[in-house]
Amino acid sequence: MRKKLDFETAFRRIGKGLPVYTRECRTTTLDRKIWVAEWHIPLGPSNDRVVTMTKDVAIDAAIALTIKAHAPNVYGMRAALRYKGFFQFDDVKLGEVITTIKRERLGRVTLDS
Repeated sequence: MRKKLDFETAFRRIGKGLPVYTRECRTTTLDRKIWVAEWHIPLGPSNDRVVTMTKDVAIDAAIALTIKAHAPNVYGMRAALRYKGFFQFDDVKLGEVITTIKRERLGRVTLDS
């Protein structure tokens, strides 16, 4: 029987974009909290996502994702992400864009068996 993944290994694999299945992880690993930063167009799936360990890094990652998508660095984004967890704005090229950060259980970002 294969050894179950610990938190650090599962977190690293998710960060690299590799699939992590629930059945591969220890129960304690699935209960650990992580931060997920993403941006998307309303009612659409996430266009880009970063998994981090801390809220501050998640905020920086969310801002970087927005800039990477060629959207402007909008005034007040950092404060809105810190206090509300999301920032919504209109972009000329992309239309309406939502940038979010949220705290999740690692088990919520793994794939079901």
